[in-house]
Amino acid sequence: SNMKKIEHSFELAPVRYRSMRELLEAEVAAGMHQPGGVLVDPSAAVGLLWARRGLTFWVHIFRELSRIGRQRQSGRISPAEGPTPSGRSTPRGGSPTGDVSLKELVERGYAATLQPFNGWLSQNSMSLALRAVPQEFPRLAPTQLEMLEDLEAWCDVVEQLVGRMAAVQLELDLEDRRKSI
Repeated sequence: SNMKKIEHSFELAPVRYRSMRELLEAEVAAGMHQPGGVLVDPSAAVGLLWARRGLTFWVHIFRELSRIGRQRQSGRISPAEGPTPSGRSTPRGGSPTGDVSLKELVERGYAATLQPFNGWLSQNSMSLALRAVPQEFPRLAPTQLEMLEDLEAWCDVVEQLVGRMAAVQLELDLEDRRKSI
């Protein structure tokens, strides 16, 4: 797993590798990776790259869910357009872009964030996993408004983290654009 790759490298020198930057700089200094962002796997760089991509995937889904929920609250879209704030899809027949189930949000998030880096096996594994995605987003807070606020706050923080991760990875030439298997 990606976390095991990161943990393994960290455990080699926990005092020395107190930050992501220090850990990645050590891998670069050791000559582990090739120029042009060609990363060796397994490595902390690969684990952190995929962790960042995974977080970006969830931010994409939660931002879209929040956007639709806020539009519904403000009356800019009707209940027939898009999922309810809980993620429940309404019967088809509303706006061509509005009737969205949680599964569709996940598919869109995957297409926008992870699919460009996934090879044939990973894409087919995702297709299989999508069959298990429920149609509705589970309620995670006492009210829909609180859930939207929580999702937005989480996205705000995670987007900052992802931005910082990307900046370090780009600076150190650790942005591998190759596809996985």
